[in-house]
Amino acid sequence: MSRQLQNIIKGMGSILDICPSMGYSKYLTNINHSPQDDPFQLYAKNIGNYFRSAMSIADDEENKRAEANNK
Repeated sequence: MSRQLQNIIKGMGSILDICPSMGYSKYLTNINHSPQDDPFQLYAKNIGNYFRSAMSIADDEENKRAEANNK
């Protein structure tokens, strides 16, 4: 494989974070903390709960409309 092709593949891998050209672990904070300690994870969990709640309400309304149309 030519050196130019290797550089292109390495660059694409870095962009896609498949095989980064350098180690990023030194920039990470403690990743072994619980979700309760991480505000982002808590927000993401809450958003998921909001979506589940909204979908449940929408399903209930759709079921009520379907039952009303079947009568």
